[in-house]
Amino acid sequence: MLTTTNIEDITLSLPSSDLEMLKLLSQRMGWKLKTCRKSSLEKTSDDVDAGRVYDAEGLKQLFDRLESKSTTLPPCQYTEEDVVQRVMQATAEAKSGVGCLTLDEFETLVETW
Repeated sequence: MLTTTNIEDITLSLPSSDLEMLKLLSQRMGWKLKTCRKSSLEKTSDDVDAGRVYDAEGLKQLFDRLESKSTTLPPCQYTEEDVVQRVMQATAEAKSGVGCLTLDEFETLVETW
């Protein structure tokens, strides 16, 4: 087997159905394969960047507005349960170190958001 010192890191987007074939190919070629998935915090950041998040003083105020139906906010794509689930998932990921934030940094981010 030839060895080389010119190693390139690449990013490849492909259907999940083709992942097994890529794993087999990389194993036979001696390549190292690493998959990267977005954390819930990164997905939430994408939502902010895309304008799918609306301003409120906190979750309680947002939920109060949604429940009272007297809101001028555009329709939200998530239900209250979805938002709570995403926040809980992001909290769990932050505690385990996903997203490279400490729990204090995450709590600060949530408080200022």
